[in-house]
Amino acid sequence: MKILERIIERINALPETKTKDRPGLIKYLKESDFAVAPASSKSYWNYPGGLIRYTTQTIRSLEALNKLNKVPYPEETITIVGLLFGIGKANFYEISPLPAWPSKLIKIEQAYKERLKGFTNDSEEYQRLESFRAMKENISMAFADQIIDKMEKDKSFIPDINKEQKNEKIMYAVRKDSKLLSRPEISLDILHKYLLLSEEESYAIRYYNSLRDDEKESIEFRLVTQRYRLVNMLIAASWDAFSKGDIR
Repeated sequence: MKILERIIERINALPETKTKDRPGLIKYLKESDFAVAPASSKSYWNYPGGLIRYTTQTIRSLEALNKLNKVPYPEETITIVGLLFGIGKANFYEISPLPAWPSKLIKIEQAYKERLKGFTNDSEEYQRLESFRAMKENISMAFADQIIDKMEKDKSFIPDINKEQKNEKIMYAVRKDSKLLSRPEISLDILHKYLLLSEEESYAIRYYNSLRDDEKESIEFRLVTQRYRLVNMLIAASWDAFSKGDIR
């Protein structure tokens, strides 16, 4: 069974007391890019389907933490905050064709020249530099970073740009038409249309990402983390997922 199908199965199991428009939520999950969206633009799980994998990793950690509670939270609460905290990232990113900075292109060309000492102009290795020069105006930021990373790891590596482009990584940016809200705020805006959230569930979703934000210094953040155990649990679960990295 696919990941999205398992998520929908759990949403269908939510009690009526927690839902306002269950079919609408399921339709949103299917019609948005939730199943293929990245979890971030360039740091973690930044590839198609990254969000749903990050979500899966987070709910695993959240369920493990919930088992340690003397009085565990009900399954519907874990389902809502563990599977839907990142719904605001759906339809939030788009593929970015951002061109590489000139400084990065210069760095790559200099690395080529250092490695080509001793090679003649008609050698296959030297032709790789010529291919790079011919194509560099069309090289994206993500692809340039990919090449620089490989050249730094292997000091003898002379990239064949034509071959490397087949494995070019996708780079994302925030869509220009995205709402001027944080991603947790967008998640809540969406979920309040379809579900009946408790105050504690809402705060958990609102602040799950705050260890990586300046919000952790706010008075409200301190108050909600003192009052609501679920907020701390979701922060810990999402951080655990982030720290472990992508486990496929």
